[in-house]
Amino acid sequence: DPIRGLTREDAVRLGSSGIPIHVMPAEPEDPYHLRANAFALRDAIPGATLTRGFPVTPSRFFAADRDAFVAELHRVIHLVRENS
Repeated sequence: DPIRGLTREDAVRLGSSGIPIHVMPAEPEDPYHLRANAFALRDAIPGATLTRGFPVTPSRFFAADRDAFVAELHRVIHLVRENS
């Protein structure tokens, strides 16, 4: 399986569902949110893309990046709308 809890078959179904899949990695990564897992997930789901990474919440690092996080979510949402 590409990552725990997601079978290859599930990944293929997600990729063929027509729903845009954007994977947001943790930045910085930690033992529970490895960047390699984000790449594995992106690579396993056909058509998935990797967005910019952000600190996980809650963490002391997230508050400083909250505005950038919201801006990235808006960017991705607008991409999805434009491509629909």
